[in-house]
Amino acid sequence: MSLEVAIKYSGFILALIGFSYAFNQKGKLFVIPEGIYIGAFSAHSFIQIYRSLRATAFDFIAVGQVLLIIPVIVGILAFTRLTRFRWLARYPVALLSGAGVGTLWGLSLRGQLLAPISDTVTAVISPTFDVFSKVIFAVLLVPIITMFLYSRMFSNITHERTGRLYYLQRFGRLAFMVIVGYQLQPYGMTAPIKYLQTVVKPVIDDIIRLFAR
Repeated sequence: MSLEVAIKYSGFILALIGFSYAFNQKGKLFVIPEGIYIGAFSAHSFIQIYRSLRATAFDFIAVGQVLLIIPVIVGILAFTRLTRFRWLARYPVALLSGAGVGTLWGLSLRGQLLAPISDTVTAVISPTFDVFSKVIFAVLLVPIITMFLYSRMFSNITHERTGRLYYLQRFGRLAFMVIVGYQLQPYGMTAPIKYLQTVVKPVIDDIIRLFAR
C-alpha cells in the first residue's frame, strides 16, 4: 500500500472518530484525532515559520547582514509572553504599534494634508497669469485654517467672541460654507429628482395600477 493511500484511509477513519464528538462529547476516542490534528497543524506552522525566517533573515545573516539579528530577537521576545518573563513581550508589541501608527500617520498626513497643500501652492505660484485666484487663495487660506483649530490652546482666541481671532475664524467659516455649497450644488437638484424617481414614483405607479383594475 502506498503512502498516499494509507494517508487517505487513515484520514477517513480519523474523520469518523472525530464525528463521534457530536454524539458523545466525553468520549475518549475524540482525543486521538484532536491531538493528531493539533500536532500536525503545529508542526506545519513551525516548518513554515522556519522557512520564512530562513528566506528573509537567516540566509542574509549568513552572508554578513548581521543587523537582521535585531528583528529576529525582537520577534523571539514575543514568545516570552508564554513564560514568567512575559513583561519582555511588551517591547515587540510597542515597536510594532509605533511603526504601524507612524506609517499610517505618515501616509494620512501626506495624502490628506501635504499633497493638497502642495498642489494648491504649485498652482498659485505657477507662471500662469491669474492674479484673482492667487489673491483668493492668500485671503482665504489662513481664515479657513483657523476654523479647524480645536485645541485647548487656540479655543479661546478663535471660538469665543472676545478672542483676537474670533472674527477671522467666522470669516473662514463663511468662506468654507461657500466652497462646500459650490461643490455640492451640482447634486442639489438631482438628489430630490432621483429620490422621486426611485422611491416615490414606484409607489404611485402601484397605487394607480391597484385602482385601475
